[in-house]
Amino acid sequence: MTSRRRFLAALGTTVTGIALPGCGYYPGGGDIRWREESIGGLSWAEDMGVTGETLYTVRSSGMSYDIDTETWVDGAEVVAYDTAHGRERFTEQFDRPAGAVALGDGGAAVALVEADTQSTPVVRFGPDGQMWETTVDGGVEALAVADERVYAVTADGALAVCADGSERWRVDLEPELGSDRGGFGPTVAASAEMVVCWVGGSVVCFDPDGTRRWNRSTVNARRLSIVDGEVFALAGHGLTTLEGDTGETRWISSDRVASFAVTTDAIYCRISLDVVAFDRSGARQWATSDDSGAGRNRAERDSTDYLDRVAADDRGVFVESDSGLTALATDDGSHRWTVEYDDIKAGPFLVDDGVLVVSEQGATCHVP
Repeated sequence: MTSRRRFLAALGTTVTGIALPGCGYYPGGGDIRWREESIGGLSWAEDMGVTGETLYTVRSSGMSYDIDTETWVDGAEVVAYDTAHGRERFTEQFDRPAGAVALGDGGAAVALVEADTQSTPVVRFGPDGQMWETTVDGGVEALAVADERVYAVTADGALAVCADGSERWRVDLEPELGSDRGGFGPTVAASAEMVVCWVGGSVVCFDPDGTRRWNRSTVNARRLSIVDGEVFALAGHGLTTLEGDTGETRWISSDRVASFAVTTDAIYCRISLDVVAFDRSGARQWATSDDSGAGRNRAERDSTDYLDRVAADDRGVFVESDSGLTALATDDGSHRWTVEYDDIKAGPFLVDDGVLVVSEQGATCHVP
């Protein structure tokens, strides 16, 4: 007997939520909305992310043949795909590698490596391709994208913001690069309301006009995120949540958090091989290793290891497991469904039509 998921995979067509003619079937969780196998060649891309209705992929460096000059060049490549069906939106190739990459609100950006480090080209992309290019003084260590802007942390310890093809403002960061106590390189995150960067052992927050809002020298971060006006700083010791207005600590995870996802009501963390849910104040709600709970299947959950990126919204919690792509219920962490994959290259990513993963089979969008 053929399962309904294998049946739909064999069809290789889009499932829109309308019953298939004559069979009375409606798609359920984990079923395939669409699959685009031509995207499978993107296994070499170092950075992938979804923003809006676009999947952006970036290869920082790779050899390609320039037909105009009839020469081989080593440069970056940015390829974007429509998340509604997986077909390519655009490809942009460069004759220089990318030293820093940002995938964020409204698009992507790359900082190209120049032999002369006195300045760095920064290119901003939207869903239809390149939007603008400008030059930032000095080398660029980290980038963030938000609200049609690009924020760059420079090698000489400054934060520069660019928009519409020009640099709008620049502020010096204190302490400067090189005094880093945490063992991580600089990182930056931005939203329409603020920009935060970690450099030299401090998390520093600025208003969009460059006014310094606060500085926290006791918080380390290898990754920063801004959600609903709160700052999430992920470091080797765990996850710290800070008030966006003041920088005051809301809560600190006592466990080593590998990845996390934030929704309106909860924070879902992968801790070791477990998924643990907290409310937004830091109170623990459930874990996949819990022994009891409404609707939980302990035998199935105890045999599952959760390995990589977590994604979540009101439709569920989605995470790569040792079996493939697994969906959990938001209220109690009970197992909802698993689709087998041998090797997930990127994702899961949440899109309008479902849950997107990139694997050896290409890009596949599953019903949530």
